Amino acid sequence: MQQNKSKFVEVGRSESDWAVLYLDKSDGRYWELSFPSGYQQGGGAPILESRTLGEVTDKYKKYIPE
Repeated sequence: MQQNKSKFVEVGRSESDWAVLYLDKSDGRYWELSFPSGYQQGGGAPILESRTLGEVTDKYKKYIPE
C-alpha cells in the first residue's frame, strides 16, 4: 500500500467503520482500505480492494460528486 499511496488521493472516510476511500489518479478507479476485523486490537489486517462507483456511492455519498 505504501508504494501505491502516492498515486492515490483520499476521497473520504466512512462514518460507519474505519474504512477509507481513495481515488487512483492514474486511471480513475476507486479503492477502499478497510479493516474487516475491527473487533481486534488495531482493527486487524488492512485490506485494499477496488470498488466501482456504484459500490461506493451510498457509503461515501457526501464525498462523491453527483
